[in-house]
Amino acid sequence: ELGDIELCSLQRFVVERFSNLDQTAMWGYVQTSFDPFSDRGVDFVVRFRQLAARLSNETNVRITVVGIAADSADVVTHVMDIFPIVAVMTLVGVLLICGVVFRSVLIPVWQCATICMTLCFSYGLAVLVY
Repeated sequence: ELGDIELCSLQRFVVERFSNLDQTAMWGYVQTSFDPFSDRGVDFVVRFRQLAARLSNETNVRITVVGIAADSADVVTHVMDIFPIVAVMTLVGVLLICGVVFRSVLIPVWQCATICMTLCFSYGLAVLVY
């Protein structure tokens, strides 16, 4: 039990301030010098979770990374994972619907090409500006 261990006053304060009443769990706060919602922040959360998992395995202490930045990193990762599937499904849907409506192969292919060019231009311009 932590009460029996001789701790300096700062260590005792930290333990009392950041642990639960039973002193079976502690929490901490990490504040970075960069935006936690940026690409660097998402990368930081991913690497921090890998470090936490490694330390958990080595010490038998469960370390969990949570918070708004971690939730945002999870959303960004999931959206990026499913984006190619959604893009392909959208193009296939356009091909099928326009193919049936116009009874042509050329028009849907042309529409898909123009959609792709517009998206590439928009995303490229957004990357250039931001």
